[in-house]
Amino acid sequence: MTNHGDFILSSKIRTPLPAEIFHNGPWTHLATVKRGLREYVCILQESTQKIYIEEISVTGRFHSIDDDSLWNELLQFLFSKGIVGFVKDKEIIVGSDYDK
Repeated sequence: MTNHGDFILSSKIRTPLPAEIFHNGPWTHLATVKRGLREYVCILQESTQKIYIEEISVTGRFHSIDDDSLWNELLQFLFSKGIVGFVKDKEIIVGSDYDK
C-alpha cells in the first residue's frame, strides 16, 4: 500500500451543511482530514445514509479521489478515529463511537 504521509484529523464536528450550497442533501459534515497542503472531507448524505470521502480544494470545491490507495488509506484513518464503521457487506456507516 502506498504511504501518503501522516493524516491529521483537523475537525470531527458533526454539522449540517447549508442546503443552498450543498444540493441533493441534506448533507452533514463528519470530519476534515489534512495531509500537508491537501484537505479531505468525510460527509454524510442524510437522505441515503451514504458516506462520501472527497478532496476539497482551496476554492471549496469537492473532487473525487481517483487514487484508490489514497482513498483506502483515508478510509482506514477515519475508521481508526471512530468516524466511520463497517457493517455487513462492507458498507461504510457512521462510526458507533462517533458521538462519544
